[in-house]
Amino acid sequence: MSAGAAPIEPSPETLSKREQIRRRRNLVRSPVYIFRVVWGGALAAFGLVNVVLFENALLGLRQDLIDLQASRPLWIVTVTDVAFGVAVVIAIVGTNTWLLVHRRFRRWAVINLAAIVAIVLSSLAGGLVLTLATSDNLRNAMEEGRESLGNAGLASVLAVLTVSGPWITRRLRPWAAVIVTGAVVVSVLQGSSDIVTLPMDVGLGILAGAITALLVKTPSQTPTAQEVAEALGRSGIAVASVRAASVDARASVPWFVTTDEGRKLFVKTQSPENRAADLLFRLYRWMRLRHPGDDWPEPSLRRAVEHEAFVALASWCNGVRTPQLITVAEIGPNAMLLAYERIVAHTLADEDAESDALMRRVWEAVARLQEKGIAHRDLRLANIMVDGKGEIWLIDFGFAELAAHQDLLDRDLAELLASTAARVGNERAVAAAVDVVGPDRVAAAIPWIQPLVLSSATRTQLRDSGSYHRLRDVAAAAVGLEEVPMERVERIRPATLLTIASLALAAYYLLPQLAGVDSLLEAARTAGLWWLGATVVASILTYIGAAVGMVGSVPARLELWPTILAQVASSFANRITPAKVGGMATNVRFLQKQGLRVSAAVSAVGLNTIAGFAVHIALLALAGAAVGNVEATSIPVPSEQAVAWIVGGLILLSGVFMLLPIGRRLVTQNLWPAVRSSAASIGSVAKKPTKLAALFGGSFVVTASYCVAMLASLRAFGDDTPLAVVVTVYLAAAAVATAAPTPGGLGATEAALIAGYVAVGVDGSLAVTAVLLFRLVTFWLPVLPGWLALHSLQRAGWV
Repeated sequence: MSAGAAPIEPSPETLSKREQIRRRRNLVRSPVYIFRVVWGGALAAFGLVNVVLFENALLGLRQDLIDLQASRPLWIVTVTDVAFGVAVVIAIVGTNTWLLVHRRFRRWAVINLAAIVAIVLSSLAGGLVLTLATSDNLRNAMEEGRESLGNAGLASVLAVLTVSGPWITRRLRPWAAVIVTGAVVVSVLQGSSDIVTLPMDVGLGILAGAITALLVKTPSQTPTAQEVAEALGRSGIAVASVRAASVDARASVPWFVTTDEGRKLFVKTQSPENRAADLLFRLYRWMRLRHPGDDWPEPSLRRAVEHEAFVALASWCNGVRTPQLITVAEIGPNAMLLAYERIVAHTLADEDAESDALMRRVWEAVARLQEKGIAHRDLRLANIMVDGKGEIWLIDFGFAELAAHQDLLDRDLAELLASTAARVGNERAVAAAVDVVGPDRVAAAIPWIQPLVLSSATRTQLRDSGSYHRLRDVAAAAVGLEEVPMERVERIRPATLLTIASLALAAYYLLPQLAGVDSLLEAARTAGLWWLGATVVASILTYIGAAVGMVGSVPARLELWPTILAQVASSFANRITPAKVGGMATNVRFLQKQGLRVSAAVSAVGLNTIAGFAVHIALLALAGAAVGNVEATSIPVPSEQAVAWIVGGLILLSGVFMLLPIGRRLVTQNLWPAVRSSAASIGSVAKKPTKLAALFGGSFVVTASYCVAMLASLRAFGDDTPLAVVVTVYLAAAAVATAAPTPGGLGATEAALIAGYVAVGVDGSLAVTAVLLFRLVTFWLPVLPGWLALHSLQRAGWV
């Protein structure tokens, strides 16, 4: 053994049982089971939707199988059922007995917990299917056959097999497959209801097993030092020492190995956990990015390792300076390793002084790689090494591609440009790139310098040292580009998903309600014209109040009429952007045109928003208090004890939130500076009482006018709900709807208002009609005036 080397752990065969128990693998929440949660959940959702949409076709298939079973001899059916039932009982009893006899109590508890979770999920899913079914055919079929919907037995077997993955050997896997296949075949031959929910049952079983594994943790499948040494030994490499390497290695576990001959190796091991994490990463990129550049993942871990080995050898043979591959070896049934010659070098991230000559050598090494059509796809500073002679080495070809598309090569240049700029500055990084690869290649890389394209490490470094915009501007100036068209890389934004989900939920709730309304226009003919006029007037007053509030939020003098136009225009902007972003931007731009600095304009808009929030909460509290004095109201007023519990819970949650690093960072870096800025703005406004009165008075007019518009909409159709109840429901529903990411709370506002008024006793059809009238007047009718106001402001140069 070499001097100073860390010894290898003893072979498990040489340890006592007590020592083997002590050296068991660490329990982890494996990415394998996160991937199986995604896969099982998707399959269960597909099965559920399939049953709901095609229940009649599936019931017809079930009836055909029942007819087929009736044509077979009874003894065949009986023997098949009995044989399979006995086999299942033997498997269940035998497995539990063996685990208890061998004192595997934790494993016994885990597999039985997985079975219980599967049974519970199967029962809940069956009830959900019957609830969502479009007819009673499915329920009637279950009652006639005295069956419950869903095969809880199949789901529990799959859950047990899923959670037992780390313990099932290769010899037992075929038997597990036989049990699952047998359960499916028997269900099909019997023509039971299980055939209807088969995909859902399979998905629920996988989901239940994966959830259980994540809850209780399972043994890590990462190879140990002893297993690494044994695998290298089988490849003819005698090992003296193995120790974990504290280096950056994505999608693998790194090791430093010393052979008996004193040779130094760098070994990367990959296990199912690494592969599952890689698959999840690829899935996320496929969903988020339009052209992620990822080919289909390799069909197995072995093929993925062989691909990396092949690319590394191809790069080495083409003159790229990269560590020489020594061997590829299998570690047990599930893991693989790659062994490279260990070089004496350090990463570019650890380089103390990066000279311009060194930067040029880095670009020369990457240019050589690109000449051969090889895309590295992870050109972070951690994957670029510098040896004692100043030579550049490229490492980690796990994501690399041969014969790569030009887009991938351009992204490599963008990654390297961004990572080196974060290290040496924009000007030096761009100058080195242009000097080596030329202005044309740099120009092709500029559109890819954006967060979603770059690695997380590079994003962090660039965010700490400067912005993407500055780097793109410097690079564009260096290559003579006046305008850089950005590549569109994002397929779908998270906010878009939230918008779709909100609209889907709103539609699911609203459509049944709309079925009870013959026609909004027909109902409007019966409405009181005076109340309709009051609704329109109240809607107009909201814009006047918003303008007054805006006038009060700035120390400078603003003309009222242009400010009113700006509020109408901002309402139009809010109709096409979520979370009132467009309206805020319009107001900020308007205030800038009135001579305010950007910071002052942003502070004024924020102050106006805070004043509106304060008035909204105050009116909600007053209306809620007034509800307690209204007789025969159906609004549940919480008791003092309930209020105390709620307040205590909020205080407790706030304390826990502040104990977390992310909570403290959010409060200290985002919330507290905003509060201080708002307090300073209020202090400056408070010096002029007229401004303070305009600020809060305008906010009061806005909120009160909306309440009046809602009251008038209800009264127009003969509703006599007390004023305090109408106001309370409206303010509460409006507060809830602000969390929706849809423009103007579209969908969420309607659903919250209808649900609230129905809950307090308003007739369902009347509530739907009144709410739609309210939204028609306050949301849809101002769209055209808002568009005209925006264009008027643009022509006048006010925005």
